[in-house]
Amino acid sequence: MTAIAEIRELVARFTGAFGAGDMETLRAVFSRDETLLFYGTQVNLHIVGWPGLERAFAHQFAAMQDLRVSVDPDSLVITVLAEGRAACVGTPRLRFQARMGERPFDLPRIRMTAVAERRGEGWVFVQMHWSLTDQEVVIAQEGEAAGEGAG
Repeated sequence: MTAIAEIRELVARFTGAFGAGDMETLRAVFSRDETLLFYGTQVNLHIVGWPGLERAFAHQFAAMQDLRVSVDPDSLVITVLAEGRAACVGTPRLRFQARMGERPFDLPRIRMTAVAERRGEGWVFVQMHWSLTDQEVVIAQEGEAAGEGAG
């Protein structure tokens, strides 16, 4: 399998695991060291290190129902770097759908960029950024209220 095909598979594993609330697979697709970065548009999603990201995922899984996450495969851009040891990944069409109580929502055009590194025989994300414009914070993290930090 080529590096690009492996990265496509990494993205598919991530979206499938996120949509299913599968923390075991999420642990496998992200670096679990202190250098992992995950940034969203809102300030409550500026996370450094796996423990913080794991808490954020668990918080979202507890608050949402019918979660579905997908990427338009035709929009996925992958550039392999460092002689096949790293890759940049991006799409303007990550889709995030869920329901919170009676409130459904659908965010069809989240911009997602990421850096993946080959670690041993596989790939993991070491950095990921999601951005969207003019959207409220859907899930407030601990100590914050929904609607704070939108930007």
